[in-house]
Amino acid sequence: MLNLAILWGAFELLATLFQSIMFVWFTKNFLTPKLGKARDRIAFIVVCLIEFLLITISNAITPFEGVAGLLACIPILVYAFLFFKGTNAKKSIGSILPILINIIVASLITHSISSIFSITVDEILRSSGIERFMLIIIANLFLVYTFIVIIKYSRKNEIKLSKTEFTLTLITFILSMIMFSFITSVSMKIQATTYVSNLLLGCNLGLVIMNIVVFYLVSQLGKLNAIKLQNELLLQQAKYQEKYTEEAKKQHQATMHVQHDIKHSLAVVGVLLDEQKYDKAKLLLMEYMGSNAMSAVILKTENDALNAIVSLKFTYAQSLGIKTFCALPAIFSLLGDIDLCNLLGNMLDNAIEYCQNHSNKDNEISVMINFTEINCSIVVTNTLHTSVLAKNKNLLTTKPDKAKHGLGIETIKSIAKKHHGLFDCYEENDLFFAKVVLFLDIH
Repeated sequence: MLNLAILWGAFELLATLFQSIMFVWFTKNFLTPKLGKARDRIAFIVVCLIEFLLITISNAITPFEGVAGLLACIPILVYAFLFFKGTNAKKSIGSILPILINIIVASLITHSISSIFSITVDEILRSSGIERFMLIIIANLFLVYTFIVIIKYSRKNEIKLSKTEFTLTLITFILSMIMFSFITSVSMKIQATTYVSNLLLGCNLGLVIMNIVVFYLVSQLGKLNAIKLQNELLLQQAKYQEKYTEEAKKQHQATMHVQHDIKHSLAVVGVLLDEQKYDKAKLLLMEYMGSNAMSAVILKTENDALNAIVSLKFTYAQSLGIKTFCALPAIFSLLGDIDLCNLLGNMLDNAIEYCQNHSNKDNEISVMINFTEINCSIVVTNTLHTSVLAKNKNLLTTKPDKAKHGLGIETIKSIAKKHHGLFDCYEENDLFFAKVVLFLDIH
């Protein structure tokens, strides 16, 4: 009997360890990691061990953790927020869902076994017989299957929820967890008849269906929100393109005026030189150079859109007293004109806006496009006076009307993703770097 008790205890511990690993595995695959592989593995192992310890202690105190199962969410929640990318809504849902699913599965299968074998829930949870063995094996199989289905579904459907939508969803999941725990706790304290057992099983099934419907609605709502955001980005890009085209026309007209003025001024200078009035010619040239010190920046690569957008933004930046520098390739054809203008336009707008907010200091902006054998990097830098990422690592807009602003970063990310590229920001040597990397087709 002693050996049997030891074997059963080892089996229970292995089942608990498996559950702990599955909980953390679910969160890891539900979210997008931001660490390197080695550090990610270490974090995964540490959280699995903490989760295992927490659940083992809980199981020693009570045969059914119930609402106390919420405590098991804490290590996973910390793990999700520290080591993964994504919205707070997705991180929270990814941390709570595995615990909720476990309670749902355990409660549902426990009541099913109770109804089939005419044995109380308390006896199933406290025994070490065949019913308890069946509960552990079937529950873990259901757990694995459910986790895999949800992960595959969530990868196809990005969860984007507003604060209100997220709050209501979270409340629904937590209340469901409490209701499942309450039903199981009541079942453990009463000698239920077959009718009552079937009734409780029906309640569990109803809650299961409700949660499936809620999860489906959340995913559909996420789709609609993603579509809404995409439409807003497209609308902003259309407006930006319209603005760019109009300003480019104005710049062209201004350039034509400058060329016309140069022609007339040179004619006058020529006459003065013919008449040997050198002092007047020199004075006229100095006056002219002073009045046109802030004339338009003209670039000459073989890409007209690249010339236009960089010239346009640099001309504006110089009018604000911002120094400009660029290193551009003679030939650039990786992006279409609209995407190129939207990408560089938004990157330069963000740099100019930062410099404008620190207009009492020396500011410089640069654009560098560099090719390697496997990729092309587009980097916009600006002088850094106070850290941006320390206070606003997600680069959210600080303007009060967030519905109309803050889409610039989303536009940049969207264009980079569209062309299978990456977008990143970092700070180094008193400079802020906004970098887009586009990968070349080397085949």
